[in-house]
Amino acid sequence: MLSQQGPKFMQQPEVMKRLQSNGVEVLPLTLVDGKVVKEKEYPTFDELIDYAKEKE
Repeated sequence: MLSQQGPKFMQQPEVMKRLQSNGVEVLPLTLVDGKVVKEKEYPTFDELIDYAKEKE
């Protein structure tokens, strides 16, 4: 994904910072409003619901 969508990753400063300091091992990253809320694993369905509720 990184090799295919490199420019998209570079548009997110927090993603670039994490990649530079921790390497690709930090992926996947989940961002909400430009802030990392989870790294190294995909969020669960319940976590996604919680992130959405926090936005309300």
